[in-house]
Amino acid sequence: KEIIVVDDGSDPPLEELFQKDEKRLDQDPACRLRFLRHEQTTGLMAAKLTGGREARGDVVAFIDCHCAPQMHWHKEILEQVRIN
Repeated sequence: KEIIVVDDGSDPPLEELFQKDEKRLDQDPACRLRFLRHEQTTGLMAAKLTGGREARGDVVAFIDCHCAPQMHWHKEILEQVRIN
């Protein structure tokens, strides 16, 4: 399990913002949080490709910056993947 955050050239870098708000880092200890960064903005698709190349799981899901997933949002999706 992992969550990959691809920072597409944000100023300040997203990792700094996450470190300032410890609640955002309070997650399942079995789930690793990784930050990847583009030093310059490359665009949505390039950021998704970067994250996809680095992903190590069997299932990859992308969430855009304007989305705010609720707690455990992924569980139903993974259950449907398992069933099908």
